[in-house]
Amino acid sequence: MKLLDFDVEAKHTKPSTTNSLSLMKESMSVPISPTTTDWSKIDNPERLSKIFVFNDFRKMYDFISDLLVYQEKMGHHAKITIDHLSISVETFTKDVNSVTELDLELVKYCDALYEDVNYYYSADSVDDSKFQ
Repeated sequence: MKLLDFDVEAKHTKPSTTNSLSLMKESMSVPISPTTTDWSKIDNPERLSKIFVFNDFRKMYDFISDLLVYQEKMGHHAKITIDHLSISVETFTKDVNSVTELDLELVKYCDALYEDVNYYYSADSVDDSKFQ
């Protein structure tokens, strides 16, 4: 087993054989597990629900803005409730009263967006003049 080409390119150097072997041993010793999500499944009708909590208004604002635009492009809308710095998202496909692939795509997008917003605002050079 060797490093994938993009891994080698990311390091900007070709690894030595010793380095490759140590990386391979290290990666084999780490247990691989699927990512889990903390979305709740609710019945009657079947739907997925999650509350996203933010520690400042800027993060919450950007999250909700991006989510609203994404839903409009997707043509699939969730129930969104805003309570100060927390946003509750509840999604299901209304035509079938159940969770479908559209809902799973929305769930993945929400999780990725939440991570992105938190990562973006962890930088010191964020322009927050629109919030003042």
